[in-house]
Amino acid sequence: MASSGVVGFVGLDELSLELAASLVRSGFRVQAFEIYTPLMEGFLKLGGDKCGTPIEAGKDAAAVVVLISHADQINDVFFGNDGLAKGLHKDAVVILHSTISPTYIQKLEKRLTEDGEVAFLVDAYVSRGTSEALNGKIMITTSGRSEAIAKAQPVLSAMCEKLYIFGGEVGAGSKVKMVNEVLEGIHLVASTEAIFLGTLVGIHPWIIYDIISNAAGNSWVFENNVPLMLRGNYTHHFSNTFVQNLVRSIGVGKVSYLLISSFLECNCFCSMDSS
Repeated sequence: MASSGVVGFVGLDELSLELAASLVRSGFRVQAFEIYTPLMEGFLKLGGDKCGTPIEAGKDAAAVVVLISHADQINDVFFGNDGLAKGLHKDAVVILHSTISPTYIQKLEKRLTEDGEVAFLVDAYVSRGTSEALNGKIMITTSGRSEAIAKAQPVLSAMCEKLYIFGGEVGAGSKVKMVNEVLEGIHLVASTEAIFLGTLVGIHPWIIYDIISNAAGNSWVFENNVPLMLRGNYTHHFSNTFVQNLVRSIGVGKVSYLLISSFLECNCFCSMDSS
């Protein structure tokens, strides 16, 4: 029988460390498998326990949060020699916090449940709220069968400030992420075009930024990403991640991918005077 007070993590990032910290504060015992040493060191400082394999991270856990972004890696994590599925209790729930397509999530759930390795799986889109009310706090959009949601809800609620639930089948969380990624991309392209237009007509880009960030044309993407463009460290910070997430979420065609990549990777602002 899994312990209701134990939560495992397979894969960590900076956002996951916040989730783990929230769980520790709520009284959960948290254990994790992660190969990147700095992330594991940060996790241990929170009071978490280190695991040597995915199967160990799932031992005695009532819930396991999985953060792996590539389908082949997910297959290895679940079904490899030290695969997570082999060590989970039948009443444990897997919370899939990965950037993969809704179709793949549904296929993964079918395989896990039909093989009898995992009975409960939900997907969870984790992000920071940008509204005045949330102001950087964690929000989670999750979906799954009603019994799976019921298993996961105590853990999900402990990890976030705002929880959205879609009952019925897995995949809705990933679909919401897809919608948000598309909107971020639209705002990104619009912000880039706006700054470029201003420079073409002779207005310094930092002046444009200062004015628009206080005007009706402002957006979170404009306000937070334009300074990175103008300082020249924009590409590494955002565009690579955005393109990768978009491709994993909706399977953008090769031509569209190349167009988006070349546009976002351009360094037309990197040479601008940032003084």
